[in-house]
Amino acid sequence: MAELGERRATLTRFSAGHGVTTAEVTNVVAPHLLPKAAARYGDITVQIEEHWHELVGDVARGVMHGRVAAARLQVEGSFRLRASGSAACVLSLDGTVASALPLVGRAVEAGLAKEIPEGFTRNCEFIRQWVERQS
Repeated sequence: MAELGERRATLTRFSAGHGVTTAEVTNVVAPHLLPKAAARYGDITVQIEEHWHELVGDVARGVMHGRVAAARLQVEGSFRLRASGSAACVLSLDGTVASALPLVGRAVEAGLAKEIPEGFTRNCEFIRQWVERQS
């Protein structure tokens, strides 16, 4: 996670069993990584929980729940990872970002709606490079 610019992230829970793998991460995000509307408030703590279900055919599905308590922000999403040939995969995301912040809530929602897919793209690239280094 540090290689992705997330220097204060902690894996707070991990479990695997009964066809579901769950990971929960608490991440303190520095202002320069935040949308402009949120950056002026300094660091924020984001809690993300992902639940991945076992493969069905060549597809893995999952759900994500995220929150920033201090900012009254909720993120909900679902994702699907499917094989694309013998050496690639495609990740599809669908979700919502909702903020109850007065005045800047809409700007934060818009910034995060853009940042979440970009963050997944960075994570996927990091994983691809990590797997490549392990081979």
